[in-house]
Amino acid sequence: MPIIYTYPFKSDPALSDDVIITDNQDAKKTKQSSLKDILDLFENNFTNTSFDIFKQVCTPIANAATGGDAIPNNAINWFYSNAVMNKWTFTGNNPEVKQQNIGGGSAVNIEVLIAAGTDVGNNVEWSLRLYDNVGNYYQLAASTGEPAPNNIGQPLQSNGPTTGGSNFTACVRQTRVATVDIKTNFFDAFATTTGELELWIRNNGAQGSVITACNVNLYN
Repeated sequence: MPIIYTYPFKSDPALSDDVIITDNQDAKKTKQSSLKDILDLFENNFTNTSFDIFKQVCTPIANAATGGDAIPNNAINWFYSNAVMNKWTFTGNNPEVKQQNIGGGSAVNIEVLIAAGTDVGNNVEWSLRLYDNVGNYYQLAASTGEPAPNNIGQPLQSNGPTTGGSNFTACVRQTRVATVDIKTNFFDAFATTTGELELWIRNNGAQGSVITACNVNLYN
């Protein structure tokens, strides 16, 4: 058998490539295994047992208001969905959630904090979703007006009164969902190891709204 350093070097190995191992369970015989098998071994036996992961789903929008109400109220920032659920415009770069970073993906606790501005009486339903790369998704948390699962949060609702140069007033919602099985319902269901977080919203009325921030904590 040649000396190891005499073999050609490969700088971009693939998961299908093979490596030489010593099988300690079979009289130390020399055998081969794939990098994929070794990766699976690590993911199945050395996953995180404790984690607390913070994700910023929506980057705060700078205030462009002129009326002193601290709510962005220039027309390009307003969002009007006419009661149709749509992805929030400002989540173009979606934060990733990887199965290996959350203890295999099962029994995940989720905390969602959403801040917004909306017209008085214009409730905004919301849905935090985890998408794969072909459009499949699992709903991690949502307001009570949305279909299941995990629809336990309150909608965003402005209580007034309005001030400054727009009809918007600020509102904040914080929601916790316990022991969500992301492994079964997302990673296993869609045969993927990585997902992207997206926030979707729906106005109940004919007024505008703007999401000023959306933060998510995944923890056990």
